[in-house]
Amino acid sequence: MRDTEPSLIRRWAHERQISPPGGVAADRLSLTIDRVRVHLVALRADETLVEARVADLPRQPTDRNRMLERVMPMATGRMIECPASLVVDAEASTLKLQLRVSSSASTDALDQAVTSVVNEVELWRGLL
Repeated sequence: MRDTEPSLIRRWAHERQISPPGGVAADRLSLTIDRVRVHLVALRADETLVEARVADLPRQPTDRNRMLERVMPMATGRMIECPASLVVDAEASTLKLQLRVSSSASTDALDQAVTSVVNEVELWRGLL
């Protein structure tokens, strides 16, 4: 991508007439869609990460492990239906869904990824 060309995040936001306070940064955007907080982050690997929090994990290690043992097989099964990955954050405190989109992809591809993540978060919240 040339430096003068708007980022995928900026193009997507512009086409959808999204203009949060402070404007849209080239490398990140956070917004709420249907009660789901979605973060778009430009990565160095020429990809855009679409990420949303599903739920907090229990603080007690035993409870946390029990929950992870229950959800991870379901997450593996969901891979066939949805390209988003269920992940645990670095602090082992939150379950998140992540999906990567090439920064050279169309804004429609990013829109599909955002929609997929939002729908999948709702599904996971219903399961938990």
